[in-house]
Amino acid sequence: MDARRFSGSKTVIVYVTVGPEYVSTAEIRVTGNSRSDVVFNPGQVSFGVVSQGQKAEQSLEVEYAGTQNWQITEVISKDTPLEATFKESYRKPGQIGYQVNVTLKPDAPSGNLKEFIHLKTNDPGTPLLSVLVEASIQSSISVSPALLSLGTIKPEESLTRRVVVRASKPFKVLGVDGLGEGIELGTQPTTEPSMVQTVTFKCAIKQEGQFKKQLKIKTDLQETPVLVTIEGTTAP
Repeated sequence: MDARRFSGSKTVIVYVTVGPEYVSTAEIRVTGNSRSDVVFNPGQVSFGVVSQGQKAEQSLEVEYAGTQNWQITEVISKDTPLEATFKESYRKPGQIGYQVNVTLKPDAPSGNLKEFIHLKTNDPGTPLLSVLVEASIQSSISVSPALLSLGTIKPEESLTRRVVVRASKPFKVLGVDGLGEGIELGTQPTTEPSMVQTVTFKCAIKQEGQFKKQLKIKTDLQETPVLVTIEGTTAP
């Protein structure tokens, strides 16, 4: 729906058909309201590439042109890794401006983020305005391999496996959560900061059958731990 090509309210119906064994069609109704009296500058919040664990901030201007006593009354960012505040910038006849500040929280998970914050207004025609927020959150620390596959092993067969943890600056491994049930540290992590750390695991699984265990490597570089999965099958 291209809001540049229409003004006011518009509804489009999209038909989705699934099959082929049992054919049915669902109707999706899409409604939009294109208005020129409210303008976002810029049109969305784009944080670009952000290192995981870092806080980022951006602001945008919301301008209203019209005869109403127009107001933003609340910013809604619930259930998102975002915080948002607003303040009125100016108010004069026919023109009203607000500044909306958006903060990306340090605990935002890595990956591509695409969320909306909503501006609640006193306009009964459009009580909510949505602002798109995008970011690419990259972990400042990585582990290789992230999956340790032990294959098929005998009960209590002792295996040693290592993973390499890398970062863009020196760090220390503080510990590993999730150990036990036959998986322990082979050696204690070094206390010397380094850009590359090796973590050794000693595996001796007693219980027969398939197993899968997720371990969390904690560092002093970021609050979010690095994840390692160990899996395999124990058979006599």
